[in-house]
Amino acid sequence: MKQFIRLVLIGALLLLAGCQAYEHHEAPAGLTEADHAAIEATVQTFVAGVLAGDAAMVAATYTEDAVLMPPGHPTVEGRAAIEEYFASWPPVSELDCRIIEVSGSGDTAYVVGRYTMTVPMEEGDPMMDEGKFFDVRKKTADGSWLFHRDMFNSDMAVH
Repeated sequence: MKQFIRLVLIGALLLLAGCQAYEHHEAPAGLTEADHAAIEATVQTFVAGVLAGDAAMVAATYTEDAVLMPPGHPTVEGRAAIEEYFASWPPVSELDCRIIEVSGSGDTAYVVGRYTMTVPMEEGDPMMDEGKFFDVRKKTADGSWLFHRDMFNSDMAVH
């Protein structure tokens, strides 16, 4: 019986020590207005790069070890491969990306949004697309928020 009481007391002491350590642990700070502005700035740089047909500019909005998960295409891993992917895109005449929700803390943010895009065709009407995106962003040492994981897909039916 004494052995059992000792085990219970040791367990209780360990539990209390764990609770004390947790009480003193500070949660990461939430995102600031500056973080939100920097997240939006990255979107605007991305849009400007796509509209300019500048794949290097677009890729610079991604972390070196980013992962892009585009629709109808295998996963693209790393900034260099992401640049190659965007270099293969046709010219885009219009692109609007709207952030709907941002959450996160510390150096990680989760971004949900919508996009509309127009791609001129050599013949016929331009191709229009609209859809949604979900991103995981990482804050860099300079305060910018780069795409770390990026997934988007169209709302349009596949023809």
